[in-house]
Amino acid sequence: RNTGSIQVGAGYSSYSEFVFNGQLQQTNLFGKGQKLGVTVDLSKASSVFKLSFTEPYFMDTEWSVGGDIYRSQVNRDIYTEIKQGAAVRLGHPLAPYLDGFIRYKNDHTEIKPGSADSGYDPLLYPVNTANGNTSSVTFTLEYDKRDDRYTPSNGFYSSASWEKAGLGGNLKYDKGYFNTRYYKKIFWDFVWRNNLSYATIISPNPEGPPFNELYLLGGANSLRGFYWFQVGKKRQNSKGVYVPYGGSQQAYYNLELEFPLISEAGIKGVLFYDIGNADDVL
Repeated sequence: RNTGSIQVGAGYSSYSEFVFNGQLQQTNLFGKGQKLGVTVDLSKASSVFKLSFTEPYFMDTEWSVGGDIYRSQVNRDIYTEIKQGAAVRLGHPLAPYLDGFIRYKNDHTEIKPGSADSGYDPLLYPVNTANGNTSSVTFTLEYDKRDDRYTPSNGFYSSASWEKAGLGGNLKYDKGYFNTRYYKKIFWDFVWRNNLSYATIISPNPEGPPFNELYLLGGANSLRGFYWFQVGKKRQNSKGVYVPYGGSQQAYYNLELEFPLISEAGIKGVLFYDIGNADDVL
């Protein structure tokens, strides 16, 4: 079968305006089973460039070795966040359907303050506490028993990770993440989909974690029907206005009923219910 694929998409949303995304995947590079991926996402709200490589059976063993080079820019109303760096990954099966991974990353963060009209407050968002280098190690456990990784209709997936930042660099924090998903085809091609996510961040610094690492929900990737990054803890700025700031914890749940609209084109519809919050105490 073909081992390479190219995906290109475009659209429009009220938040991101015009959106373009492209993805190139090669799962059998040079006939050796190696994986190469290139991802590009462009819009007014954000831009992402990522190049990844994976050797799934390093030296003919069950160890997987890979690396990523990336650059992202997220344009929030109050400030713009730019991150660029690289990471290396090491993985190994631990049990049937269960894999363990270790990832080391080193990247640089630059925060560009917005204009005075955007609501930027230097006392609320001190860029000197968020700018700089992150050197971290992340440990991940991943259990995957879905019938398909891209369009699952039955099965269970769960992952848990802990990131330790501060092994060099000036940004220091610990970040934990848990996600579990369940899929069940209930009749015909109607699929019941569930997604539960929880994340937390702590820091040894007196001022707490970098403000750009705090959690805010809202938008198509978390709580649909809410404006991007508007759900969560708010703080009062120097003008006495409460603005979304972010919390050290977040939790949300997505319930979906997926059904086919045009099966031949792979177009589907979804009825959904989302609930969640982001605060220091949930």
